Amino acid sequence: MVSPRLYCDRRLGGAKRWVLGSEGALPRVPDEVLESVVFLCVDETHHGKKRKVAHGTALLVTVAEPAMLGPSDEHFYLVTAKHNLAAARRLKMAGKTDGLYARVNTKAGGSEWVDLPLGNEWIDAPNPAADVTVLRFPPRAGVEIFAQAFPSEHIIKGASARAHGIGAGDDLFVVGLFTSRAGTERNLPIVRSGILSCMPHEMIPDPYGAYDAYLVEVLSLGGLSGSPVYLYRDSPAWEVGDQPVRRYELHLLGVIRGHWDELLLKNRRKGRVVSPMAAIAYNKDDLAALNKGIAMVTPGDDILAALHTDELVTERHEHMRRSIELASGTLDSAPDATETPTPGSAPAIARPSETPKR
Repeated sequence: MVSPRLYCDRRLGGAKRWVLGSEGALPRVPDEVLESVVFLCVDETHHGKKRKVAHGTALLVTVAEPAMLGPSDEHFYLVTAKHNLAAARRLKMAGKTDGLYARVNTKAGGSEWVDLPLGNEWIDAPNPAADVTVLRFPPRAGVEIFAQAFPSEHIIKGASARAHGIGAGDDLFVVGLFTSRAGTERNLPIVRSGILSCMPHEMIPDPYGAYDAYLVEVLSLGGLSGSPVYLYRDSPAWEVGDQPVRRYELHLLGVIRGHWDELLLKNRRKGRVVSPMAAIAYNKDDLAALNKGIAMVTPGDDILAALHTDELVTERHEHMRRSIELASGTLDSAPDATETPTPGSAPAIARPSETPKR
């Protein structure tokens, strides 16, 4: 039996993390990546009984802000496709669900439900056509986070993608919900692999404007909307002493937006391919959709734009200011001070010719 050893695991964006175990115990997809996704759920009624059913995926990320005292402050956010939230809002307005929930795995091996708001607590990317929205998580105090979080500094930006030679043919994988087997006691995310098919050279038209997207060869299905897409980068992954054992890093490319379907006639010349323009002439019952196997991925730039909107940046700075105030302590005033000193200013001392206030 091989004794466990200490390994330096660099797979998550190249950051060093020490792991005690054997080389074979280090999975190709780190557990932290699997535990960074949560399932988005709504209420459904079956045979007169209401239950929560998973319909989409969200990613838990952290944004680190430099702190004047001690280590950096980490702020936690949920990231998902904006249309997941829009669907839950429509169900709520129609009276078909009581709300939106996140199911988060616990360290004890089970899961926990977290109520999510449906209002303007969610912050969208500045581009209205970008299919991404973020929420401070947990949305209320007192909710303990058990899931792992992916560091936002390892999200790929368009400029860095070009600088590092990222392009068509690079290997990638998706982690998210498989609705046919979501798990009963805890979230059981699946991993789907593929390649980067096309860079976002041209924007894609949308009713809300136009958006950038990576095209990836992955069979995207319902439930994977909002799922993180990770890209492999060639680099030392973990070391035994000074010797690299594996050579790859994982960086977040973006989140799944959707896919394209091939429209086929079900009736009258069954199986004939119909163009989107010609499909207008047919009823929906006459058409069947065949997944083309190409998915759209909202780029990391849009995720970062949402995480760094003025509202969230101001909120993080205010949190840091309050933390500094609490850590700085309370100034002691002299008994003969003429006024209450303010933090950062020298106390006002009564002059000899003045009568101190009592």
